[in-house]
Amino acid sequence: MPRPYHSVKRLETVTRTRRRILDSALALIIDEGLCAANIRTIAKSAGFTRPTVYQHFHSLEALLITIFEDEVGRIKEGDLHSTETASLHADPVVALREVLKTWVRVWCRYYEIMRSLEGFFTLRGEKFQPQEELEILQRHQIENLVKRLSAGKLKKGVSQAQAVRTLCLLCSFGTFNQLSNFAAFDHLRRETEPSVREIAATLFSIAQGAVLKEY
Repeated sequence: MPRPYHSVKRLETVTRTRRRILDSALALIIDEGLCAANIRTIAKSAGFTRPTVYQHFHSLEALLITIFEDEVGRIKEGDLHSTETASLHADPVVALREVLKTWVRVWCRYYEIMRSLEGFFTLRGEKFQPQEELEILQRHQIENLVKRLSAGKLKKGVSQAQAVRTLCLLCSFGTFNQLSNFAAFDHLRRETEPSVREIAATLFSIAQGAVLKEY
């Protein structure tokens, strides 16, 4: 259990140290990949000793979990609001196009850290809880959008449940990650508006063919 700090100044110092360790670890993962992230290299990058890092995080796993929670928290607090706004467009088809574009923008921004930490937990045979929470929020958003699309916009024979599954898959980080592994989409790892539009257009084209009625 972390010891309590009675001095405000001491608490501020601890908070700054912890933040510096997390930021250094995140930068290391983004620049060199998860394989480069160990307590020794993180401590060196942050300018601390290994014992200092262990004072704040009892293991590498605990440190990585905290990074992941921070990144998911940023998505939930900021970017998720943007996707929610996009989903409320008066025309549900336009809303779908904008939702896809907004999620692609999110994944472009967080690509390296999401890919690294997803790999970490996959190797452990685990699915990290904050990622599940993010997927639940995403699914809720898609379900509301599909309800609007069901009023004459869905392809004949496509149920709402099928449409939700398909659109959740298209919005997922897993799909973005798979697409970005193709040479033609390799440039999409950069967070640029033309890249966002290009991959979002590809996803929307798939959505049109799979669930939307032709006009």
